[in-house]
Amino acid sequence: VISDGKFSFKYQTAEKARELKDKNVQIFMAPIVETRDKSLTMLKQWASQPWPTNYQRIPGLAALKNNNAIFVQKLVVKFCPDSMSPSLRAARDKLRQYILIHESGYPSYECGDWVTLDPTKSIDDCARQAREAGLPGFSFGKDMAFGDCYGEIIQVTQSYFNTYEVDPTNPAPPCGKTSGCPPKCVWEEDPYSNTYAINPSSMGKQRAASN
Repeated sequence: VISDGKFSFKYQTAEKARELKDKNVQIFMAPIVETRDKSLTMLKQWASQPWPTNYQRIPGLAALKNNNAIFVQKLVVKFCPDSMSPSLRAARDKLRQYILIHESGYPSYECGDWVTLDPTKSIDDCARQAREAGLPGFSFGKDMAFGDCYGEIIQVTQSYFNTYEVDPTNPAPPCGKTSGCPPKCVWEEDPYSNTYAINPSSMGKQRAASN
């Protein structure tokens, strides 16, 4: 929603925002306003939560006119993170030392047991917890489950990680067995979580290595 930050019907607007959220519609707010008016507090509430990732103030029309490319880049990066170029995504993954391997789903329990980690608003912190626990696979919640963090007792080989890092097609889920994954080790679809794999070279011994 791009606006001047002002609204006429507070109750009706709040109801529409709630209806959209109930339908799992992501609401992004981009008010163009020079001052930090009190009305911006309501826009932050109406934006999808957490609001810092779904809200971006543009400080006035003059600023937008003179720095159009800068604000376009800011909005695209914040509101459409999946739109980044392959080279930029690769650089980011190399820095973080973990990669997305499945959107909207997680490996079934036949692949390996799940371990509940501390809730966090940071995916990097979720990855840290999993890495320190010897869990090279983890899922991070999104939308209504944002902040949920789980690690999985699986094994991620360097070969698996390197292959997927270069060719990011949807891979079969890794598991906690060295003798091969059972037939029922499959992806369970879940709209509220994404699954990631940690680079084995960035962590110590994997908990599943003894299986």
